Amino acid sequence: MKKIFLAISLALFSFAAFAGEPGQELTTIVGTNIDMKIYDHAMAGAMKDFVVWGFFDESTGSAELIMRKYDQTIKTVFKKENDKLGGMITHTQDGVRYDTAVEFVKVDPAKKEIHLKINEEAIVVAVEPESVNGGHMVNIKFTTVLKGETVSYVLGGESCFGKSAFFAMMILGAYSH
Repeated sequence: MKKIFLAISLALFSFAAFAGEPGQELTTIVGTNIDMKIYDHAMAGAMKDFVVWGFFDESTGSAELIMRKYDQTIKTVFKKENDKLGGMITHTQDGVRYDTAVEFVKVDPAKKEIHLKINEEAIVVAVEPESVNGGHMVNIKFTTVLKGETVSYVLGGESCFGKSAFFAMMILGAYSH
């Protein structure tokens, strides 16, 4: 637990230390049981009753998600494998394995939607930007339904559909697990 706290503290400190870098700013992701900070392509904070950290690496087209939940550190990488983009969130408790499969399906910029599959269930994420700035959406509200529950969050600052899709996989995957 101390290592996770230290990692999150260092990440948040790093975000604050470089907040003045041109083109980058420390902003928030706030929504249904979600209270996180975002800087560039990294996020860290609280979701429901656990902590989450994630990073989208544009250079590799992958994202890493780390959660501290169920008294465990759960790590997942979302990447392209066998012509599918996604990842498997897994933990074992009392000898039972729990899996949450997250798969990117497509983005539909015309309809302002991100399509995912979570455990084979089709998930449509509505994307509502406050405005658009040079091809990037600004202060975007994302809304979907997971297991009958409406989940929404607002990603502060600017984002394109690619970054938004990876963040949706990380956030909604963690939320579902």
